[in-house]
Amino acid sequence: MKNYYDLLDINVKVIVAPNDKAILPEAIVSINNCVLYDGILDRAQDLRLKVDLLIPISIKVELKNKKYDEESRDNGIKIQLLTIDDFELIPNFTYLAEYKNDHNYQKPTSMLPFNGVWSITTDDRPFYQWHHIIHKQGWLLEP
Repeated sequence: MKNYYDLLDINVKVIVAPNDKAILPEAIVSINNCVLYDGILDRAQDLRLKVDLLIPISIKVELKNKKYDEESRDNGIKIQLLTIDDFELIPNFTYLAEYKNDHNYQKPTSMLPFNGVWSITTDDRPFYQWHHIIHKQGWLLEP
């Protein structure tokens, strides 16, 4: 049983890993502008943060400083897992993520092969309101 004060937090978990261990990518991972990882990604990183129940959530994963002439196109960062309060967002909601990169790659993905930022947000809503809307569960009444 959770304590009452635990019910006011949302647990966000992101696991990122290098796609190819021969050439290690440089990554920045942040949740709500709180940087959880910044550096060379040499192994899978299990990153977690508790977020207030009533604020929107923004998750960003950035691949930077990749040298295309020296590295394979497939080399990059793999987002292995993304959960918010035990709801898996990868792969179920990958299509809601935005991937701005220097090769203008636009398809839904959880693999970042190009320098750029992959992000997913709850659209200025708290997570559970956003979750309710994307599952098309009807109207929510505002108090």
